[in-house]
Amino acid sequence: MWRMTHLLLLALSLGSLWMSAHAEEMSSDYENENENDYGEDDSARSPGNLAKSTAAPLVPFFNQKAGVVHVDASASNVKIDCPVKNYDAKHHVILWYREETLVVNGNQSVIDIYKLDSPFVLLAPLANATGHSFHCEVLPSGVRRDISVKLAPTPPSPPQPNATPAGHSSAPPALSWPTALKCLILSILIRAHF
Repeated sequence: MWRMTHLLLLALSLGSLWMSAHAEEMSSDYENENENDYGEDDSARSPGNLAKSTAAPLVPFFNQKAGVVHVDASASNVKIDCPVKNYDAKHHVILWYREETLVVNGNQSVIDIYKLDSPFVLLAPLANATGHSFHCEVLPSGVRRDISVKLAPTPPSPPQPNATPAGHSSAPPALSWPTALKCLILSILIRAHF
């Protein structure tokens, strides 16, 4: 029995030495099996990650999905606004398009005639803006706002002064009240005598 106990202790010692030497290989095999079985790694399920709180990312949005910019024909540039809500410069970028052509990528102008007045305002030359549609898109969310640029209606022009000289007027001159009253009295007196 004493011999049996010594052999058993020897087997346990050798087994523990073998286990400690091959523990890393066995744990990586075990982890790989778990990843393949469940489709996720152990670190995502570990209790340490449960204690970490992550803030939900801000989701940008627009109050209105479309807009129209009316511009005066005498203006040289058009300011097109992108009034995005919940914009976070660390996580979002604004792209500007004319029709479907990229014109500004974040803070970089792709086409030189288009500039940024601020992170949310595009400056476009009047000739390259009127009659076209623009849109700003906030990435990575993919929300966008469509903007049409149109010329503002021109106000009616004031009437021009008469170009005909005063002596050659085709309309009869206007009578003042005292002159009209005198004419009326004279016509009554003339009729009374005849």
